[in-house]
Amino acid sequence: MSKRGIIGQVSAAVMIAAVLLLTGCPGQDAGFNPEQRVADYDLRVLGKMDQKQLPRYVVSVVELQAVVNSPGIDLGRLDIAALISSEMLESGRFKLVERQKLDQIFAEQNLSLSGMTDEIVELGKLTNADFVLSASLISLTHSQQDRVSYDEIVVEAVMQVQLTDVETGEIAFSSSGTHGRAVSQLITDASGNLIRGVKDLNNLAAQAVRKGVANAVDSFRSRFALIGTPLRVSGGRVQLDCGSDSAVSEGDLFSFIQKGEAVTHPATGELITYDYHFLGTGRVAEVSAGSCWVLLDETAAVSVDRTAVAVYMDLN
Repeated sequence: MSKRGIIGQVSAAVMIAAVLLLTGCPGQDAGFNPEQRVADYDLRVLGKMDQKQLPRYVVSVVELQAVVNSPGIDLGRLDIAALISSEMLESGRFKLVERQKLDQIFAEQNLSLSGMTDEIVELGKLTNADFVLSASLISLTHSQQDRVSYDEIVVEAVMQVQLTDVETGEIAFSSSGTHGRAVSQLITDASGNLIRGVKDLNNLAAQAVRKGVANAVDSFRSRFALIGTPLRVSGGRVQLDCGSDSAVSEGDLFSFIQKGEAVTHPATGELITYDYHFLGTGRVAEVSAGSCWVLLDETAAVSVDRTAVAVYMDLN
């Protein structure tokens, strides 16, 4: 075979590989089924589109006060509810009830949450929320261990997080465990003077709590779909209204569906989900702060238009 022929085959192989990388192929994300992943999400949020609202889950975040006995540690004014709210907003999946509105309702209704489900559901209804997230710091411990060449200080924060479905009154998610851990290695000289490391327990405790909050939100975030709305469709590509501000990155996968009729419970009329038709998938090719361009696969390219719904694919 001539050199030109070999070069031509190599070039073609590279082009095919590039297209498969962007559009997805059977061997990529082995075992992952986009159609099944869509079915796993809570799709009731699609109903907000019928009301000319963005498809975001409305959540009230409250911090339940817990007695944490941690000698030597003072968290000061660390606001766990505010930290959780910030983490949730960054995911682009949630719309949070404003703290000012929550405070106003607490004052007007003389509410004092103790963690009872009926109280939480009442708060959710008063704030027109889909879910109420209640969180508390239930334990904060620290220890120091000798690692031969250095000492190690470890602070662990144990969080309790519960997500209650306001419509059904059921607990949609609950987690309790060691969510956050902060470590400092202390190196001293022969005289015991600190050369490197941080001995500030308050600072380490704050780090542990922040990590705990991030891990707690990450543990339930992928249960809720990030929904994208097509802004433009052109030449096998679609521009969506979600971007890096919703943690979307180049190479991420979206599935596209056509929303159908609502599925309700025959006895209670409760909204369960929506019927839909699966249109195909696409990979993110370009990302900006408020939008992204997705390169559609062959199936989606012939069926996706501005009436379609894009569903972000969490691969875990």
